[in-house]
Amino acid sequence: MADDEGKTSEPNSPKGKGAFFKKNKTAIIAAGILLGMVLLFMLAHKSSAAAPTADQTAASGGIDPNTGYLYGSPADLAASGSSGATTSIPGPAGNTGPAGPAGPAGPAGPPGPAPVAAHNPIPVKANPIPVATKPSRTYKVEPGDNLSKIAAKLKISGGWQSLYATNKSVIGSNPNLIKPGQTLHY
Repeated sequence: MADDEGKTSEPNSPKGKGAFFKKNKTAIIAAGILLGMVLLFMLAHKSSAAAPTADQTAASGGIDPNTGYLYGSPADLAASGSSGATTSIPGPAGNTGPAGPAGPAGPAGPPGPAPVAAHNPIPVKANPIPVATKPSRTYKVEPGDNLSKIAAKLKISGGWQSLYATNKSVIGSNPNLIKPGQTLHY
């Protein structure tokens, strides 16, 4: 393909030097930041896990990183150029001795939280209104009926209050106002 100036260009090819970096600038910066963070983490981890000194490793019976032999072994002494005459090789550890006497008791700590009461009674109302239960039978209100008469006639546990609680949606907000023909559940 030729453009107006006679240069050939391909549809998806860069237009010059540095086009790749211009096109992918954000990705390159993000990769650089990520690489820097990884290097910092590695350096911080390496410095926090510093290698033990030769004396610490020798005392613990470790391996000398320079020679690959156990510290204090004849092979280690030969590899280090030491004759062994001035260096003593530690022997096996002996049995543990008896424990010493207990130290003095420390000061008393601060007092703990106050104990929680074992039982928190819930106050009960003096005259609770009976809870409406699912009715199983119905009664059709007749002229001259009131809730007290109906509750007594049907022997409803809880009296007229229970009958009213069960049928409040039918009766309305005034329990003294029931109408003939209403169907009450009990």
